[in-house]
Amino acid sequence: MSSEDFIIRQYRNRIRKRVLSTMLVGLILSVLVFLDIQVGSSSIAFKDLVDAVLKGPAGGSSASFIVWEIRLPMTFTCLFVGASLSLAGLLIQTITNNPLASPYTLGVTAGASFGAAIAITTGFALFGQIWLGVSLAALVMALTVSAFIFYLGSKRSLTATTLILVGVIMNFFFQALQQYLQYRASPEIAQIISGWTFGNLQRSSWISAGVS
Repeated sequence: MSSEDFIIRQYRNRIRKRVLSTMLVGLILSVLVFLDIQVGSSSIAFKDLVDAVLKGPAGGSSASFIVWEIRLPMTFTCLFVGASLSLAGLLIQTITNNPLASPYTLGVTAGASFGAAIAITTGFALFGQIWLGVSLAALVMALTVSAFIFYLGSKRSLTATTLILVGVIMNFFFQALQQYLQYRASPEIAQIISGWTFGNLQRSSWISAGVS
């Protein structure tokens, strides 16, 4: 066997393993999603769950209401947010060529949290919806931090290690600003900021799932 044939064979084996791994992870994820929808404070029997899914939101039963108005929006929001975080981590690790890099280490997450804290403190709303204003402020700050890091990497020719160090500094900087806002805010506002930072799926809806 020539070296070229050996490389091709190794490549095909690697692709086959990745496909099988993806299928296995997809199967496990499907089972977990099903269990997440079925199990809860009000357990739903398998037959009732299937009927609720097939009949849709207009099923009229209590199981349909629980599945379509509470559990499915929460589940899909969790899936989309998790996939987005994974994709963000993959992109940053690829760009910096560092397996330990993430939106947290580069300060992007801290910048987004600070933007959300500003919107919550000032009561900024978009189209009369505060949650839209908070999401927009977080997105703008995250893009601002990302643009600054991109500028340092492209114009100042900083290495990946230096960029990560800059990101760590920005992370602590924005965290300090957010802590200052929470200190100056009322207890109610500070609690909202803290809840937004840690995340909460209890208020999930189909709108939040679509935005995610």
